[in-house]
Amino acid sequence: MRVVPIRGGWIGLWRPVVRTALLVVVVPALVWDSDQRGFHDKIAGTVLILA
Repeated sequence: MRVVPIRGGWIGLWRPVVRTALLVVVVPALVWDSDQRGFHDKIAGTVLILA
């Protein structure tokens, strides 16, 4: 599994930091959209893929 930016390219430093900070809150991990992406991924602009 790996985290990649939704638009491709380099993930950068701020995306994993934002994603991790939101996961620490726990609540965003409980909220999903129709694509099964968590709130933490939507805010950070990332998606988790199976590699």
